[in-house]
Order: sequence, then structure tokens, then C-alpha cells
Amino acid sequence: MEGMSRFLTIVGVVACLSLPGKGMLANQAQSVPLDDVEQVLKALKSSEIDERAQAVAQIERSAILQEEDLVRVGLIEALDRANHEYFASWEDDEPAYTEAQGELRLALVDAVIALKDHRAIPVLVNAVDTGNDAHRALAAFGDAAFADILDEFHENPYADAENFLGLQRFMLLNTMKLIVAGGRFDDTARGKIAELVQDLLTAPGASGPNNAWTLLGGIDSAMTLAE
Repeated sequence: MEGMSRFLTIVGVVACLSLPGKGMLANQAQSVPLDDVEQVLKALKSSEIDERAQAVAQIERSAILQEEDLVRVGLIEALDRANHEYFASWEDDEPAYTEAQGELRLALVDAVIALKDHRAIPVLVNAVDTGNDAHRALAAFGDAAFADILDEFHENPYADAENFLGLQRFMLLNTMKLIVAGGRFDDTARGKIAELVQDLLTAPGASGPNNAWTLLGGIDSAMTLAE
């Protein structure tokens, strides 16, 4: 009996030594198999809209995946691609923009907003027309977002698409108003805003009765910012 007791004691000690500690268990729980990350990234780059949408849904369900930097960058790049697909649909020779594409873009906007990642500023600037609070997310970055907003005003390749331009600029001005209202800007940013407002007010057709920019209240917003 004494021999059996001694044997059980030895087995118990070995078992305890073999078990991972609490810290080890935590690390194992927080790790993501590389295959899973690679599969998600591959799906985000798929030519199939459904596969990309499923990848976004999988990421949104996993807080661990959302912390993986490769996945975060993958989401930002996926939104950039979705933005370009939307902008390209304004061209006459491009296929019609589908409802599935629109739903994917909205899902990507929400997923990227949730990241609260400064690297997402440029793609969120290009997504303010979605109405998915992208402009409020940008405003939360403060004056860090100003450079990209101003670049979008001056360099948007789809400036000839009047309705898009009107909505985009209107939302971006609202973003700047939120930043200014929150006091999250410096004197340099104020000067750039003043220059932008002057450019907008003197642009050809800025006050034309049929200009979408005017109809959306853009001039009023610009004048408020200039005060």
C-alpha cells in the first residue's frame, strides 16, 4: 500500500509539472493559428464578393483576429479596394455596381471604423459618402485627418461626377466642422481650412442653381467654417 501511495504521489507531481501554467494557457488562448490568418487574408482579396463578405463577418466575430496587425491592414486594404470599385462604377465603360458590392463596402466601413487605426484615415476619407459615421470616425482623429481630407478635395479623380463630388465634399466639410468644434486642430490646419473655403467659394459654378454641391448646402457649410 505504501508503494502504491508513493507511486501515485510521483504520478501527481509529474502531472502537475506537465500542465501549462495560467500564463501559458492565456498565451495559447490569445494566439491565432497562422493558417487562420492567411485564410482570412486570402478571402479578403478574393474576386468573389461573398467570400470577402464572409471574411469580414469572421473578423467582426473574433476580437483576437481584430488585434492581428496583418488582419487590420488587410481590412484597410479591402476597404480601399471597395472604394475604388465604387468610384470606378461612375465610369461609362464599367459594369453596373451591384447591391452586394454596396453591402460589402458598408460592412467594411463599419469594420474599419471599429479598428480606430490612424492608418485607416485615407480610406475612411474616401468612404464618407456611405453615411456610416465615417466622418465622425475621422473627426475623432482630430487634425491628423486634415491632410487627407484636403488632398481629397483637390485630387479626387472623379471630380467630374458632380453628384458624387457634391456629397463627398459636403460630408468632408461636416467632418472638418466636427474637428473644429471639438478644438482638435492647430493654427496650420485653420489656415488650410481658410484657403480651402476660399477655393470652394470662388470655384466656377460654385453657386449655380443646379450644382449638387450647392443643393446639398456645401456653400453654407464652407461659410460657417470660414467664420
